[in-house]
Amino acid sequence: MDKQPVSFKLFFLIVSFSSFILLFLFFQDFFNKKTKVVFCDVGQGDAVYIRTLDKIDILIDAG
Repeated sequence: MDKQPVSFKLFFLIVSFSSFILLFLFFQDFFNKKTKVVFCDVGQGDAVYIRTLDKIDILIDAG
């Protein structure tokens, strides 16, 4: 009565783990409230990439 088939336990474990991973990936951007700034130096030119809190992408090319 206490024993369940191994396949059911494995299925439950896989579904639980997959659900946790999907929820984590879904809410990752929700909790990431930072503006990102990346400076690129590629030899002959420079650029600045900015991503705002509203997910607006800005690229400033400094030649």
